[in-house]
This record gives sequence, C-alpha cells and structure tokens, in this order.
Amino acid sequence: MNMEMFRKLVVLNEGKRNQMYKDSLGIETIGIGHNLRDKPISDRAVYVIFEDDMAEIFPQLDKHVPWWRDLDDARQCAIADMAFQMGIGGLLGFRNTLALIRAGQYNDAAVAMRESKWHTQTPARAERIALIMETGVLS
Repeated sequence: MNMEMFRKLVVLNEGKRNQMYKDSLGIETIGIGHNLRDKPISDRAVYVIFEDDMAEIFPQLDKHVPWWRDLDDARQCAIADMAFQMGIGGLLGFRNTLALIRAGQYNDAAVAMRESKWHTQTPARAERIALIMETGVLS
C-alpha cells in the first residue's frame, strides 16, 4: 500500500486539529482522529510535545530575563521550571524574587518563593525549586 496516499486520505477524512475536540460521538480526540478515551498518546508523543514546549520557554526567558543564562546550571533550571509551570507572564510576576536572584541573594529569593501563593498552590514543587535556588544544587 502507498502510505503517503493513505495518510492523505485519512487527513482528508479526519481533518487535523491541534487542540483537543470532541468527535461526532463526543469522544475527546486530538490531532488526526486520535481517540484519547481509548488510546492515550504514546510516550514518544508526550516527549515530542514536551520538547516543543521547552523550545518556547528558552527564547522567552532570553527576551524577558536575559541575565538568567549567567546563573549556574541548577539555578537556570529552577528559573526555567518556574517559567514552564506558570508561563513567562507568571514568572515575571515574581519581580522581587527575580531581583533578588539577579543580585545573587539566593537565600532571600528562596524565602520569597516560600512566602508566595505559588508555594501554597504547589508546595512540593515550589519547595524543590526554592531549595535549588538556595543551594545551587539540583536535587
């Protein structure tokens, strides 16, 4: 069978949607007729989406927090993780914390993280990030 012909036929019949939608039976579907109820996406698909998401975060950090690349690797990861979780807009809301990090006042930045609403909402994750900021060690 000609696989390219088959692909074109299925795309024509199913359509291609980049957002989840409900098909004619009300089943949550994504992409080109991928039924999420009966067949979750593969690990490979999960990591492809993750790679795309990461590729968006770094240019945003470079634009809005250009000094982040001057930090050590662990603290860069901490800042990037926050941006990944909250989006760049959410991260930029941490004005005082970011100023403390930029000034190298990592302990004070960790205290500010622990006192934030973010820490209340996602305590385990926020505590891990605060500890990384405090110690410079990725645990």
